[in-house]
Amino acid sequence: MPELASVDRLRRICVLLGLAAVVVACAPTSPSPAPSLESPTVAVHVVNVDGPSVEVVLAGQVIATLACGAQTTLAPGNGLPAWPWDLTVRATDGGPLDGQGDRPIPFAAPMSERGVLIRERSVIVGPWPMSYGPAPASCPTSQPSSPPTEAPTTVQLPNPGGTCVATQFVAGTATSNYDLSTVMSRVADAFQPLTNAGAACAFAVPKTIAMAGSSGPYVAIGVGDEGHDVCVNSSCKTVYPASYRVPSGGMVWILLRASWLLDEEGATGAPPRCANAIADVTRAEFPLAEGVIEIAWGVPFHEVCPNAAGIGIVVGKTPAG
Repeated sequence: MPELASVDRLRRICVLLGLAAVVVACAPTSPSPAPSLESPTVAVHVVNVDGPSVEVVLAGQVIATLACGAQTTLAPGNGLPAWPWDLTVRATDGGPLDGQGDRPIPFAAPMSERGVLIRERSVIVGPWPMSYGPAPASCPTSQPSSPPTEAPTTVQLPNPGGTCVATQFVAGTATSNYDLSTVMSRVADAFQPLTNAGAACAFAVPKTIAMAGSSGPYVAIGVGDEGHDVCVNSSCKTVYPASYRVPSGGMVWILLRASWLLDEEGATGAPPRCANAIADVTRAEFPLAEGVIEIAWGVPFHEVCPNAAGIGIVVGKTPAG
């Protein structure tokens, strides 16, 4: 059977200029075990168990935004520098965090996995895996057990085909972060997991999605299919299916990537490189055969050009015919 490239491999092959939306669909799998202390890649695991939305800051840059219930694994590479690190965890609402919050947490080439837990308004650091302690409080703003609502849109998106409908997918917590591997530009990713709570369906690749800033209307964005790698033995090729079969209970991930030029001081951004650029994008609408999936994230895409984008898909099942 073909082996599909991992999500980490897909991140590396995404186009760095423009916008790429990558969707990953696969059969449900068992939760991954906590990393072994003997793992050759030492990492820092940040888990927001039941706290407010937080930002993880490294070298003055926000590298991850975690809502209540979200987590991320950080390690050198993929745009992050080598050890040592000083990570700071701060609440996005501006309120104080106790424990190790609101101040640099040093990681000087750790010899074993390390964990950072956000419990209510306290930050705890220790060896990984870590005990979460008392039962987590409920997340006030995270409701991954409820289907996403079909928010009204100011643009009419073309029907991409397929048979999947928005109401059959259950949205998890979206995460976002910067990729710091580029020098003259900034790259940001937004990652939205979904679970198919309905019957198996054909998930079509849209040629147009919509994006918007924190306020203001949605704007249609043309996208092109970036495809995905399929490998048999040592031979790999890129394929471009128009749709994919998502099984009942299967999981789907949508990855959005955007980049923009930096000014001479490396600050927010240079003058717009296109007409009608959309500023500080934090929302997107992803159309299905019926309805749209609305995605919202924390790290803003400083500039998105309506005519400079790409989209790719990777699945764990045979593409729908």
